[in-house]
Amino acid sequence: MVRERALGGWLVLALCVVGTPARSATPEAVIYQGTLTDNGQPAADGTYSLHYRLYGQQSAGTAVAEIPAHTVLVRGGRFSDDIGALFSTPVADAWLEIAVAPPSGGAEDVLPRTRVTAVPYAVRAAVAELAEGVDWTDVRNAPNPLQGPPGPTGPTGPTGVGVVGLTLPPGDGTCTYGGSMFTVGTTVTYACNGTPGPAGGNGASPVIASLAAGHATCTAGGASFTLGGTTTYACTGAAGTAGARGDTGPTGATGPTGPTGPTGPRGDTGAQGLQGSQGVKGDTGATGPAGPKGDTGAAGGVGATGPTGPAGTSVTTTTLPVGDATCLYGGSRFQLGAGAPTYACTGAPGGAGQVVATDLNTGTTAIGLACTHYTGSEVTIAAPGPGKIMVRSVFRLNMSHANLTKDRIILNIASTSTDCSAFTGDETDVQIPAELPTFSGVQYSGFVERVFTVGAAGSYTYYLNGESWSGDTTADQFYYAAMTAHFVPN
Repeated sequence: MVRERALGGWLVLALCVVGTPARSATPEAVIYQGTLTDNGQPAADGTYSLHYRLYGQQSAGTAVAEIPAHTVLVRGGRFSDDIGALFSTPVADAWLEIAVAPPSGGAEDVLPRTRVTAVPYAVRAAVAELAEGVDWTDVRNAPNPLQGPPGPTGPTGPTGVGVVGLTLPPGDGTCTYGGSMFTVGTTVTYACNGTPGPAGGNGASPVIASLAAGHATCTAGGASFTLGGTTTYACTGAAGTAGARGDTGPTGATGPTGPTGPTGPRGDTGAQGLQGSQGVKGDTGATGPAGPKGDTGAAGGVGATGPTGPAGTSVTTTTLPVGDATCLYGGSRFQLGAGAPTYACTGAPGGAGQVVATDLNTGTTAIGLACTHYTGSEVTIAAPGPGKIMVRSVFRLNMSHANLTKDRIILNIASTSTDCSAFTGDETDVQIPAELPTFSGVQYSGFVERVFTVGAAGSYTYYLNGESWSGDTTADQFYYAAMTAHFVPN
């Protein structure tokens, strides 16, 4: 089981490896392997105090089992401890609590409880044997055949081998696109990722055109937006109807009549004579000139303006910068009135190219108590500019367990062949418990990786190094290694 919890600055990432069950009252091995960090960095090397308690509930309550505070050696942030004594009695719902005290002493930091799966209890399957018979002790008149003495305790079985799972990055020698490697004893199984799909192309930008009045789709004009084979229209609204005509003003008053023209001259009177015949009537005088025209009446008032027709809706276009919440790589936003906006986003840029270099070594080099470089296991890569170089090595070791002490070999990748000091969480720790029977020539596989930052173009070489920390024998040696270096530009 893997658990990760933090309190204050402490963090523990752990793996429980359950041993093989045995027909014995002695608790079977449940190895708790973990990494102890302080504020995100591996804890300093030293002897720490670890205190374990097992509860039947997530909070409060009384511990059902306990391993008192005891010292545990931490190197490079890593430690290993046997907590099998906690699981002598099965608990329906088990929660593990760990308290940590640093080498300098002081109060313990109690980490939050983590739920325990059924895995540690698998080693307790022998408890079921209690149901195979009946205890007739102190029962009167019990049948004689059932009163026989208990049989002798069988021999303790060998300790089980835990499963060690490791994540493989892209470029691994076995899994080109990364995956996982599972080691059970000396058997290694791989689960590789499939080939990644092709990268998507760049998104197309829309073509925007203005439309004049009378267009077939937008009668009053507007704009069209073409993206690929799809065209979207934003039309200007139709013009509002004309207001009603105002009433005609009243007719102005009639002007005054002009003066009458003068009477023409009267004709001469005939001579007094006899009653003469009536004289000829004189000509009518000329008509006087017409009087002036009366003034025009005042114009009627302007009628009320009719209501204004509704305004047409315009499209507002906004250019979006790179990093916009909707269009991560920029683009355009089109807003038509109060309706929902429409986006035309620029496609993601194609990925940057990588530079890869590899190395394979099948020779052997003995590993001693001093820093040892695996002769021939180095990889050189030409970086075209600033960036990061991830170096990984899949390795195999030949190890012997002859001293009945814990065998431990630490491996790392460094920029020199004499550097074994960079144990900051990037190294790999291979261990053989002291309790195992002696053996020789058993191969152990694993991988180690490290990321380096480079500030300029150039050629860079990296080395696979190792160092025996305990249980050293002349038969401990590098047996095989495949190294891969990947360059990724900034």
